[in-house]
Amino acid sequence: MPSHSFISGVVEGFYGRTWTREQRHALFQGLSNWGLNTYCYGPKDDLKHRALWRSCYDKSETTELKDLVDRCSDLDLNFIYSLGPGLDIQYGKPDDLDIIKCRFGQLVDLGVRNFALLFDDIPAVMHPDDQSQFSSFAEGQSFVANEIYQWLGTDNPDIGFLFCPTPYCGRMDQAGLGGPGYLEEIGERLHPAIRIFWTGPEIISQTISEEHLSELSVRLKRPAILWDNLHANDYDMQRVFTGPYCGRPAEPGKYLSGILINPNCEFEANFVPIRTLSFYLGESELMGGHAARWGQHALPSPDIEESELRAEDEARDPRAHYMKAVREWFGLFLGVGDEWTLDDVVFLADLFYLPFELGESACEFLEDASILVHQSCDDWGDRENRFRKRVKQIEAISVKLTELKNRDLFYAFNRQWWDLREETELLLKYLDWKKNPESGDIFSSSEHHAGTFRGGTLNLLQNLLKMTDQGTFETGDE
Repeated sequence: MPSHSFISGVVEGFYGRTWTREQRHALFQGLSNWGLNTYCYGPKDDLKHRALWRSCYDKSETTELKDLVDRCSDLDLNFIYSLGPGLDIQYGKPDDLDIIKCRFGQLVDLGVRNFALLFDDIPAVMHPDDQSQFSSFAEGQSFVANEIYQWLGTDNPDIGFLFCPTPYCGRMDQAGLGGPGYLEEIGERLHPAIRIFWTGPEIISQTISEEHLSELSVRLKRPAILWDNLHANDYDMQRVFTGPYCGRPAEPGKYLSGILINPNCEFEANFVPIRTLSFYLGESELMGGHAARWGQHALPSPDIEESELRAEDEARDPRAHYMKAVREWFGLFLGVGDEWTLDDVVFLADLFYLPFELGESACEFLEDASILVHQSCDDWGDRENRFRKRVKQIEAISVKLTELKNRDLFYAFNRQWWDLREETELLLKYLDWKKNPESGDIFSSSEHHAGTFRGGTLNLLQNLLKMTDQGTFETGDE
C-alpha cells in the first residue's frame, strides 16, 4: 500500500459478532469487482484485537487469518491488520512495545504488510509512569507509533501504517479529549508516512464538508483517512442502514487519502452501502452480474434501458446511485415461495435507509400514516388505500423473508421487519376503529397487550425522555 495511494473499501471495526469466512470472501470479491482496494481487519469481537491485545494468536486463529490475507492478496486487495492497545498500554514501557512488535511480527509472517494502531475509546488518564515520561497523550502515542512503524519498515520498506487518534471526530476535539492541542501535536510528531483516521464532525456524520477536511489536513499536516460510520448500526441494533453513501465532498481525493466505511454488523445489509461507495468514488462502472458474485444465490437484475442507466450515471446523484445498487442487490432475493419484486426490495431498503433520513417510498408511507392518524376521515382522500396496500406489502414481505434461500439475508432484517409489521397492523386496527364511531370511546387491540407489546426495560426507559425533532428532550415535568 504505497503511502501516496488513495485507499477505499471496508473496515470491519464494529462492536458485534464478526463476519464469517464465507461472508468475508464474498466481501473481498465484491470489493475487487467494484474497483475498491482495501479491507481493514479490526472487529471488536476478536478479543485479541483490543481486550487481550497482549496475547498472540494460536495455530487455529493464525490459519483463519492466513486464509483472509491470502484471499486479499489473490484479489490484489490491501489487507490492514489493526490493534487497539489503548485500554491499558504503558507508552513508555519497553515490554509493551515488545509485545506490539511480537503481535505485528506474527502477522508479518502471515504476509500482512499494512498495520494500524488504534487509540480510540480509551481511559482519559495515562498511567502514572507515563505521566512522568511524556507531557501528553499525543507525545506518548506518537512515540509508540513511530517506534513500531520504523521497526516494521526495517525489513519491509513497502509497509503501510495507520493511526487512530483519541479524539477521532470534531466534537471530541472541541471537547478537549486527549488534551490541549492534541491533533496539532499528533500532526507534528507522527512520522509523515503514517496515515490518520477520522470520522468527520461527529462519530456518525450526516455531512462532511470540504472546508472541514481542509482545516483538518492543515492541523494533521496530511490528508486524513475517513473511517466512515454513516452505515454503522452497532450503537442502535434496532436499526439497519441500507441507503446510499452520500453527504461527502464531490472531490474526495482533495483532502482525503482514503475512505473506509465501517458498516452494519449484519453483513447482508451492506450491499447497497458498499456498492454506492464505489459509484461515489467513480472507480468502477455499473456492470451486470455482480450480484451473482456477491452471494451464493442470485437472480439476474431486471432489464433496464441503457438510456436510463446513462442518465442516472450522468446525474451523479446519491438516489440514482442507490437505485442502480438496489437493482443489483435485487438479484440476491431468491426464495422458495412467491417471487420478490423490485418494488419490494426498494421499499424495504427505503424503510431503513440512513440514520438521518428515510427513502422516498418510506417518506410517503410515513406521511400517509401520520395524516391518517391525526386528521379527520373526511380528509384522508386516496391516502387510506395507498397506506393499506403498503401494509399488505409489508405482510407479504414478512413471508418472503422467511422463504429466502440466503438465510443470512433473512436474519439481517427479520427482527426489525417483524416490529414494523406489528406496528403497521396496529395502525390498521386503529383506522378501522376511527372510521366506526360506534365502536366505543377507547381504542384497544386484542392482539397487543401491555408487556408483550412495546415492553421491556429499554422501551420503558425511552418513554421517560422523549426526543423532539430538534434533538431536545421532553420530560414529564414540562
